[in-house]
Amino acid sequence: MLEWSVEEHTSKVLQYWTMSSFTSFGRTSSAVLCTIAPAAHLSYSVPSAQRRVSEPSLMMKGLLHPLILLLMISSLASCRLVQDFLDPTNKGCPQFFVMDRPNIRHATPTILQGQHYQRICQEYKNKDWFATLYDTQNKIPVYSAFLYINDSAHQAKWRTEPELGVDKQANDQDYAGNSKISLYPALNEAAFTLTNAAPQGNFKLHVLQSFYQQIAQAIKNRCEVYQAYIVTGVVPSTRKINGKVAIPDHFWSAYCCKKKANDSPRGAYITPDSGEQLPIALSVRDLGAQLAKLYKVEKFQVFGDLC
Repeated sequence: MLEWSVEEHTSKVLQYWTMSSFTSFGRTSSAVLCTIAPAAHLSYSVPSAQRRVSEPSLMMKGLLHPLILLLMISSLASCRLVQDFLDPTNKGCPQFFVMDRPNIRHATPTILQGQHYQRICQEYKNKDWFATLYDTQNKIPVYSAFLYINDSAHQAKWRTEPELGVDKQANDQDYAGNSKISLYPALNEAAFTLTNAAPQGNFKLHVLQSFYQQIAQAIKNRCEVYQAYIVTGVVPSTRKINGKVAIPDHFWSAYCCKKKANDSPRGAYITPDSGEQLPIALSVRDLGAQLAKLYKVEKFQVFGDLC
């Protein structure tokens, strides 16, 4: 399980989250596929959108055929569709969801009903990094769940998920130069799957940065050395880019730290797509009540009944 070292890394995390998580990704190069993990693992770094391949001599000598290179890049990522986030025996990824330690019981946010909602465990370089509930009709995620971790800021090529089919997800061309929001922050190349992205719309960069500033500071002040679980999501509007990709009308995020059975520091934030409005702080319960109305469901729980 990945842990945050809160006291040591908070200032660095603030810099990473506020400078890289919501960079304008609208003009990155073409997406590469996020494929099923191969039997043989190849050690090859995905080239950044802003740097050249680190082995130019091989490329210039023609030793790496372009198709082979594409397969090598694609093989690093293996986002997988799952039936149950919490079933580790069936390739689930329960570690990203809040856990009741005495009973070793996890709880996911509410799973919206419908075949167009797909559960994805986001794997990269043979390691799971976060989990996403993806809406194939609106072609944006509902939410991504992850642990508060420390890593370097990255920018890389965006990937698509072949298991979903090309008609059920966005691609770079669908964004047509529009900037993207990365729900799981762009702390590493694992974030650059289009199933983790949504159009930035009218959200101002400083407003989105404020979410992570407030959450990172709250975790530093309240969670001490305990594991922090985060869920970040968007609510789709009726507006779409090119008639395909829904532009969010709300952006939300919440955290929970499980310290003891009766001691779980938590907090939540939400903001509408109205330009300058800064995140509104509220309780996790109140966020759930708002999301139930926005998603038009009877009940929405961000951390189940555990936080």
